[in-house]
Amino acid sequence: YEDACSFDELFTARYYEKFSEEVDKSLWHMPAHMVNAYYSPDSNTIVFPAAILQAPFYSLEQTASQNYGGIGAVIAHEISHAFDNNGAQFDKYGNLNKWWADEDYAAFEKKQEEMIAIFDGVETEAGPANGKLIVSENIADQGGITAAMTAAQKEADVNLAEFFSQWGKIWRMKASLEFQQMLLSMDVHAPAKLRANIPPTNLEEFYQTFDVKEGDEMYRAPDKRVKIW
Repeated sequence: YEDACSFDELFTARYYEKFSEEVDKSLWHMPAHMVNAYYSPDSNTIVFPAAILQAPFYSLEQTASQNYGGIGAVIAHEISHAFDNNGAQFDKYGNLNKWWADEDYAAFEKKQEEMIAIFDGVETEAGPANGKLIVSENIADQGGITAAMTAAQKEADVNLAEFFSQWGKIWRMKASLEFQQMLLSMDVHAPAKLRANIPPTNLEEFYQTFDVKEGDEMYRAPDKRVKIW
């Protein structure tokens, strides 16, 4: 406990020291051993720690389609954050600055409400999802899977069944009900099952690949499918 408190004191002191220094935009906010990635709006950069560059996200043992459905979709997800409801507030220099045309942002807000609607209230084991809380990550997920699929389709040996299956695989999760309930109340990411299952249902290629028809559990009517980009 004492060691933890000492580290906290050091980190806090360092945090306040930065107020008198120039901003270091090369500073990482995650360690290299963390299996994660992020977009930083104040530096307009995406960062991928080394630990995420392994299966199921990326592997030389996986097909190109699987890698597109894994790390490819995550890369595109992080880039998409530059244009979600949070990233849209920052310009290319990382400054808080309105740079969208009014009509463009109004159209984006309409799309944002559509994204909120398809997640809001969806039941999970831990309870109903809060569409407003998770909208920024859902926009990035949709942008990520769409861009990665478009790139994968340029490969001669593209296999969209592998692509979509890998997308689902990277969101596998094992957690207690209590932990899931905690995430549901505060995490800006959708529950793992919803991340795996909802974004593909907005893509026509998903229906073609798995022959999903009206009446099937994962069917979404064309007029209910959300396309951000």
